[in-house]
Amino acid sequence: MKRLLFALLLVGTATVQVTLLPRLNPLQIGPDLVLGLVLVSSSFSGIPAGMVWAALAGLTLDVLTLEPLGSHGLALLLVAVIGGLARRRLFRSDLVIPMGLVVLATLASHLVVAGLQWALGQRPPAEAVLRVAVLTALLNVAAVPLVYMVIAALERLGMRRAPSR
Repeated sequence: MKRLLFALLLVGTATVQVTLLPRLNPLQIGPDLVLGLVLVSSSFSGIPAGMVWAALAGLTLDVLTLEPLGSHGLALLLVAVIGGLARRRLFRSDLVIPMGLVVLATLASHLVVAGLQWALGQRPPAEAVLRVAVLTALLNVAAVPLVYMVIAALERLGMRRAPSR
């Protein structure tokens, strides 16, 4: 039941992120809430569960944005690995480590998507990709603690935890 609830949360967040937030946000750059969900959930549940959520979220984002299938999923798989390596320590240490992981995951995700675009011949300007990635990373640093609270609440309802190392 909890997995179904999280799957609905993930698909719903992806839908809102792609359809509603761009219309409401005057900046045209916003936090990547789906990235935050995958990062924090893999921190709680481990890499295998994070990869499942990354695949679901990636497919949803690819369908909604009409990007080539697998492009978002591949980027989110890397995010799941980063979150899974952090395990439950993501927010149990000082703030520097979680902020660094969020920035690292965001930059890695954007670089994977840009690399795939380059491979497909779209050639986005490197400066624009880096600027958007850095701004998104800063917004994600602010958003991921909220995502963490949502996932922690779901965990209290019974989501399975990965063992701490």
